Amino acid sequence: MTRIKIESIKTAIASPYWLILALGGAFFSFFALNRGGVVVFIELGAFFLLLNFITRDYTFKQIPLNLWATAAICVYLILSGYFVSSQKPHTKSMIYALHMLSVVFVIHCLNRKKIHVHTDKLIPVMLSIVVCWQFGTVYFLGRPYGTFTNPHYLSNFSILVIPLIVYYFVCSPGWYRFIFVLICIMDVGLLLHSGSRPAILSFTSASLLVLVFLTKSRLKWIGISVIFILFVMLYITNYAHIFSKISHLILNLGADERVPIWLDSLRMLKDNSFLSWVFGNGIGSFRAIYPQYVTSRFDAMVFPHFHLFELLFENGLIGAFLVFGGMLYVLVAAIRKGKNTNHKTISFLMKCMLVVFLSWLFHSNLTFPFYSKYTQYSLGFILGTLLVILEKSNGQSKEEI
Repeated sequence: MTRIKIESIKTAIASPYWLILALGGAFFSFFALNRGGVVVFIELGAFFLLLNFITRDYTFKQIPLNLWATAAICVYLILSGYFVSSQKPHTKSMIYALHMLSVVFVIHCLNRKKIHVHTDKLIPVMLSIVVCWQFGTVYFLGRPYGTFTNPHYLSNFSILVIPLIVYYFVCSPGWYRFIFVLICIMDVGLLLHSGSRPAILSFTSASLLVLVFLTKSRLKWIGISVIFILFVMLYITNYAHIFSKISHLILNLGADERVPIWLDSLRMLKDNSFLSWVFGNGIGSFRAIYPQYVTSRFDAMVFPHFHLFELLFENGLIGAFLVFGGMLYVLVAAIRKGKNTNHKTISFLMKCMLVVFLSWLFHSNLTFPFYSKYTQYSLGFILGTLLVILEKSNGQSKEEI
């Protein structure tokens, strides 16, 4: 076989468009279809990632330290969660974490490649299609939570997409940017329709934190005004009973269903041995042991609705420290880059991604198990994107947007 043919084959199998196909397919399968196809596309992405290593189109030297740290934390959680477990480890949970790591590396590998200048337009197109898909499923097919079976799943998608739609509206040229206004209204409608109080409060809190502390231009006051007007309208109309639900939650915090679960979780942690405090009881141990401690009607719960309790019980102090320490590092680095980069577009994108990250952190913490696919797959897309933006913005100086 001639050298020209070998190079042609190498170029074909290491093409960035395979990675784009895998990431786009995973995103659409998960957030639009909510079907098992997401696993196929994530594993397809991992396969082409491996081919890029084999062809040396993507090398270990190109991987930054923060990605190695991410991989090390993930591997530690899985291995320690497997070997310390006295029950049968929950294999699905470990696979979800590996899939998350795969998404992070595929995003980074794709960022290293040269692609057509217009290919990045696929991202807002994909986001818009999925929003329209869920909107049509809810309002035209009459399914209350779109393709999902739970209001928190639908709201999880909505709060992750709204900041990015806002980014594309602000930073896109031409008249078609106003299409994103319609897409954003549809997505906000999905969020309110879901009625998920944790999602609405998480997104609002994350948005206000970024607007108040990280934004100094007129966008701060525009954003705060929009949020204020929206809540006034919800108060006047009580649309989807959102204002009533939030008021009830605030006035009856002690009666929230999570409180007795947290108390039972604390009792479980109190009975930990020294080694269990340090290394945990293994991934999947909470769902196995919790029925022995339950004192409320929530005996069917398999997670404590609080990631800290879950990680402390399943992965110990070391695992919890690594996870939250890593998240804190990414959060602080993203805040610094959002404030100090002199590239206005990157600065605004970083701030939008911070809203996404904080919204995910608050919301998933209260509604999903840490090792669930809804937590891990969302984290893969968020973390992969944040680490790429941090890498791109290195060496730039301060200029607020």
